[in-house]
Amino acid sequence: MDKQNNNKEIDNFNSPLKDTILRQILRKVEKITAAIFIVTGSIDGYEFIKRRSRELCIDTLSFMNNVDLDAELSPIIKRQMLPVKTLLDEVLSLLCVARMAGLISEMNHIVLVKELSTLSSQINDTNNELMQNILESNIAIGENSNNNENNFNKRQESNILKN
Repeated sequence: MDKQNNNKEIDNFNSPLKDTILRQILRKVEKITAAIFIVTGSIDGYEFIKRRSRELCIDTLSFMNNVDLDAELSPIIKRQMLPVKTLLDEVLSLLCVARMAGLISEMNHIVLVKELSTLSSQINDTNNELMQNILESNIAIGENSNNNENNFNKRQESNILKN
């Protein structure tokens, strides 16, 4: 039995579906979507809030499934994540309206708002990390080009001195 468990762990470790930041975000979106469906299932008489919050969650999943989850973070990925954050913010607003109208319980509201806020922060952190990486790579490129220019200038000076 232990060998089987070890083999499963090895298979998971070597799996091409590695645990990227984007995969973590997708899993959170899936869990939040399921929770929204459960919580809004008890809403009667306010079909717009029920339908719209569910649609937004499905749209968020659609956006996430159109992103290359195994890709390195890039400006393209960042742009693809902006609609996800916008959709999550709209879901958050609808949940606040539903809570104020007494359509969902305070406990469900608190849990969902916490999860949505955490996810939104994770997306922001991912975008900030991406921008930091871009800045660092641009600085490194700039330093390399300066070094190349300095080396070229030194060679020219030494050639002039030799002549």
